Amino acid sequence: MDYDDFFLPESTAKNSIKCLVYYFNSPWKTSINISWGTIAKDVIRHLMSVYKWNYGTVQPLWYPNNPDAYELRLTDDDEEVYTPNREIAALDRNSPLE
Repeated sequence: MDYDDFFLPESTAKNSIKCLVYYFNSPWKTSINISWGTIAKDVIRHLMSVYKWNYGTVQPLWYPNNPDAYELRLTDDDEEVYTPNREIAALDRNSPLE
């Protein structure tokens, strides 16, 4: 089953969350603004669509139809390069971002 593209509206509100998202196992990253309270799984679906449109022909997603195969993690700011912070669990995909 193919998932339709899913894009969140770009948030310009002062209280939005500005995120720099690194795609694991790729050299690419994306900057997005997300409204507080957006469900994490919707952010994952949005990022899957952004990736598909920007990088999908170069390096397709491993699981293009399964948002549950992906997770959102905070980065470890102590590192000089992107490293997921494994000391903190991935964000709960069914919870709003706070």
